[in-house]
Amino acid sequence: MRTDSQGIAYVVPADTAQELTSSWRGNTDSVVSASCDLPTAPDTTTDLDLVPPSEDPLAVEVTTFFSDYFTAINDSDYERAWSMLSPRLRPADAGALADSLWSTIDFGVEVHSVKRGAENTVRAHVSFISTQASEQGPKGQTCTVWDLDYTLEPTADPWQIRRAVGHGGGAPYSSC
Repeated sequence: MRTDSQGIAYVVPADTAQELTSSWRGNTDSVVSASCDLPTAPDTTTDLDLVPPSEDPLAVEVTTFFSDYFTAINDSDYERAWSMLSPRLRPADAGALADSLWSTIDFGVEVHSVKRGAENTVRAHVSFISTQASEQGPKGQTCTVWDLDYTLEPTADPWQIRRAVGHGGGAPYSSC
């Protein structure tokens, strides 16, 4: 477990650990570590410090919304993240969202633009990087670069995510 972080731990089943440690006993050969571009998860102990794309009050409000959303995911506050999705995007409950995001860490979040849309919606171009267990990444990826256009709808909270598609109709993600 990383003691300098919150919510990050690594688990190996006991029978697997016992089998491996038994095979290592008495083995004096050196093992060379594999190279790894991202050896540890990004530091999520500090706020994301997102910078609004302009001083427009709407851009500031929407940027704060995305800061709260990605912080909720990074802090494993899936109830909060679930509440920020519109009913049509929400899984059955926050537990189902947790099942799909439990290993996800989002970082490098940037809000590029915020524009008013139809029916009081807002469209925001947002990019970010996520690391996750391969079973949770698209196409088994453990590191994903996202480039999305989010549509937000007004609520009392003040926004919910109605839709997310690839920016400008392009691919929504690529591998790191």
